[in-house]
Amino acid sequence: EEQKYYRIFGENYESKMGKCYYYSSNSQAMNDMVGFDTKVWSLDRSGNWYQKEVYIECHKNIEATMKCIFADLLALPESERTPIKDIGMYNFRDGCSNHTCGVAVDINWNENAEMTNSGRITCGSYWRPYSDIYSIAPDSKMVEIFKSYGFGWGGEWTSKKDYMHFSYF
Repeated sequence: EEQKYYRIFGENYESKMGKCYYYSSNSQAMNDMVGFDTKVWSLDRSGNWYQKEVYIECHKNIEATMKCIFADLLALPESERTPIKDIGMYNFRDGCSNHTCGVAVDINWNENAEMTNSGRITCGSYWRPYSDIYSIAPDSKMVEIFKSYGFGWGGEWTSKKDYMHFSYF
C-alpha cells in the first residue's frame, strides 16, 4: 500500500497515507489531474457490440495504467466483455473519497448499486451480475483486469458493497 501512495503523491506520500482528505479544494486537485479519450465496448439498442469513445479524468501519475486497463478491456473477446454505459473517475468531493484523488472509477452505476451489508441500496438501482450484462460479475474479466493493475473492487468490501467501484487505494 505504501508504494501506491508513493507512486501517486511522491515524497509527500506519508502525509497522505491512510487518509481520505487528499486535496482541500477542486482547484488544488485539478493541478494533478489529466484527461484522455479512450475506447470502450458498449451495446446498441439491438444488442450489437460497438466501440465508443469516453473521456476519463484521473490523477496524472496513474494515467498510463488507466490507458493499459482500457486497452486490455478493449482487447477482450465478445464472450468476456462487460459493456460500459456510464463511467466516471475524478470527481472532487468534500469528505472521504478516492474519486477526489482521481484514483477511483465507477462503471455502470445504475446496474452496479452501492448497498449496505443488509442490502439497502444507497446509490444505483440494483446489481444482477448474471442476468444483466451491465452488472459487473465477481468472476468477470473486468474485475480480473483491474485487480491485475493493483485496483480493488468494491464488490469485495466487507463494510458495504459498491459494485460499480474500482479503487487504487
